[in-house]
Order: sequence, then structure tokens, then C-alpha cells
Amino acid sequence: MDACLKPLADTATVLVLGWALCAAAVAEDAIRLPAWVESTDDSAAVEQTVYEAAPRPLVKPASPARELPPPRLLATEGFADDDARRVRQLEHAANGATTIHTLTRLLRRYEETIAAFGEATDPSLREQANRVGSWAHHARARLYTQVGKAEASLIDLRSATDANPANAAAWHDLAVALAETGETKAALDALDRTLRIDPASNAARQNRASLRLQAGDPEAAVSDCDAALASAPEGAAERADVLLLRGVALHTMGRLREAAADLDESLRLEPQLAACRTARGHVYAEAGYYQQAITDYRDSLDADPTSVEAYRSLAWVLATCPERSLRDPAMAIEAAWRARRVLGRDDFLTLDASAAAHAAAGEFAEAIRLQQRAILMAPQSADESATAEAQQRLRLYEAGRAYIAVGPATLRR
Repeated sequence: MDACLKPLADTATVLVLGWALCAAAVAEDAIRLPAWVESTDDSAAVEQTVYEAAPRPLVKPASPARELPPPRLLATEGFADDDARRVRQLEHAANGATTIHTLTRLLRRYEETIAAFGEATDPSLREQANRVGSWAHHARARLYTQVGKAEASLIDLRSATDANPANAAAWHDLAVALAETGETKAALDALDRTLRIDPASNAARQNRASLRLQAGDPEAAVSDCDAALASAPEGAAERADVLLLRGVALHTMGRLREAAADLDESLRLEPQLAACRTARGHVYAEAGYYQQAITDYRDSLDADPTSVEAYRSLAWVLATCPERSLRDPAMAIEAAWRARRVLGRDDFLTLDASAAAHAAAGEFAEAIRLQQRAILMAPQSADESATAEAQQRLRLYEAGRAYIAVGPATLRR
């Protein structure tokens, strides 16, 4: 684990930082890369790799069902047969369908309408019926999401895109639902479909950037962010989220100056954007500006006292910072405890930070206990170096020595 966490929500749903172009002029002053601070003599240090930054969580959530437009009424004056009458009735029924119950009734009528069509049915009537059916499935999916029925919502979203493959909003919401279930590749495919239908959708572009970053492709994420920023109005608050995401991607690529410039601009647009302060803290920590990192983590917690990432990042830096004067074991223990409390459970990163904090305070029995639990809870996705470093820290604690980071103090997420 590095010592200051590089940059979701939770990953709470899903996904705008400042112009990198306008920040370029101040980039040199935003972050100057110093020589890494040497380890102190009072504790053995373990050499550590520089970890990739982790993305924020994730995709923007689907908007409420009421924001869906009603299906466009078809001009059927030229049709006088039963098929046209059925489609007109379907359209009028859709205009009053606003609840799960009424949408379910509408979908039954849609199925009956489709079943009644014959080979002679005009293709435009069939197409309009399918548009209404797609709209109804999509609207019901959003209502299911609001009441916590994720599986039913996903089924409806698939049905919406099957009925009308040109329904860009349904494809986007399907991507969100798939991302939330961990189906990243399928979610990216759905976002690709969304953008082919609606190239101007900045929400889809931003969400695709976030997923691309999660999938380990920061270059593609930056490209999506660039496109989103190019179409966002200058000075608009919505740019802050995109700039935050691009800053995280640039940090992942090791482009710290550009990352800091984006994060600075994001905070200028949205000063209370807690995730951005945490992300900038990670950049400061990797650059060796530990005091600035600590300040950003604390400011992030002032804006959002429920940020697990900010708590455990603060705990890690206060426990393992190479600069003795900045270490505060008691505060590190408190921050790690709050991270575990807010999270509501234990995980590898939080236990690792907590163990480091107790070791810094000389409480090695507790540090050993927590580090052993952390190693047992290491995710399968963790690379071998992360697990090996955790085991090295355990050996330090067993020898009665605290862990002091060498170089960047960034906690791996």
C-alpha cells in the first residue's frame, strides 16, 4: 500500500474537473516534483512500488422516470384499419401511464397489439408500437430502480433496447445497471451503442470514461473526457466532474502536473467537491507534498464526513509519512477507526491502514492482529506485489518496528 491513496463512491453511483488547457499556464506551479524524501532512521522502511490511481465510483445514476418524454404521437390520419386504431389506443394509453401498475397494463396492451399485427401491417405502425413498448419498458425500469428492484429493472431495460434499438436513453440506463452489477465489458458495449445513436450525450461519454479507467485504459478515459469538455459550456459547474475524472486518469498515467491542474480547476468550479479534494491529496502525496495532502484529506472530510477513502488515506499518511514532524499516530488510529465505522465492515485497505496506525503508536500486538486479518481479506484482484508488501509490513510489526513509507506515500485502493 503506498501512503496516500490515489484516486467512486462509492462508488455511489454512478460519474467535472477544470480545463487542462486553461490550467496549463499554472501547471508548473501546481506541482513541482521533488526528490523523494528519504526514510527516517527510527524505523525500517520497505521499498514500495508506485500504484495506479483508482477511479472514482462510477457511473451516473439513471434519472427519474418522470424525466422520460411521452412517446411521440404518430400521425395516423392516412390509416383507417384496425392496426392504426390499435396503435392510436396504445399511444393514448401511454400518455397516462406513470406508475408501475399502469405501465404494466400498458405493456400488456402493447403485447396484444404486436400479436394482432399481421403480415400486411404497415411497417411504420409496427415501428411506432415498438417505440411505445420500448418507452414503457424503460419507464418501468426506472421506477423499479427507485424501489430497489434491480433485477426487474435490468430485465425491462433489455426489453426496451430489444423493442427499439434506437432508444439511446434506454441503452445508457442499461449501461449504468450493468456497471453496477460488475459487468464492465457489457456496460462499455452499451455505452458504445448509446454514443453511436446520440454522439452528443456527455453523460454517456463521462460514464464510458469512468468505466474505461476502471478497466485499466486511462488513455481512452482521457480521450472521452476531452470530448466531453469540448462540448461543455465554459465555466459550467458540470465540468467539475469531468475534470475530476480526467485528473484521476492523468494521475494514473503518472502525469502529475496535468492532474493537479485539472483538479485545481475542478475545485475552482465546485469548491465543495469532496472527492476532488481527496483525489488532489493523492497527487500531492505522490509528489512528496505531504502537508498539502493532509490538508486536502481533512478538507474533504469537512465537506463529506462519510468518505471512507479520505479517512483511510489520512490515517495512512499520518501513520507512515516519511516526515517525522507530520506523523500523528493517535490521529491516525482515530481516522482508521472512523473509516471502518463508516464502511460498516472491514476490508483489506482499511485494515492495512489501521494496522499501520497502531504500529506507529507502538501497539504492535494490535497491529499484528489487524495486519493478519488484512492479508486474509486481500482481494483476489490484488497483484502479488501488494500482498507481498502487506506481508513485509507484518514482519516489521512482529519485529516491533513501525512501517515508514519510502517515496510516495500513497495507499493503494
